[in-house]
Amino acid sequence: MHCGHEDAVSLDRRSMCYHRTLWVLGLTVVIFVALPVLLAHTGHIAVPAMAMSIIGGVLIYGTIISFTLFFHEEQDF
Repeated sequence: MHCGHEDAVSLDRRSMCYHRTLWVLGLTVVIFVALPVLLAHTGHIAVPAMAMSIIGGVLIYGTIISFTLFFHEEQDF
């Protein structure tokens, strides 16, 4: 998936790429939160394991987002 072409339809490609990225991110976050809750609800894992899994996911996502925002470079075109 390449999203950096500069041509007449670049806005449409960027929009598609942006929406696809949001969809994948949303799906990943829902799975990594909903799956531990589901497994704890069915008794396959304990509630503390569910909490540690969700807290670990939040920590990882928070780290990625903070690094992305901190090292974001403005592009001058």
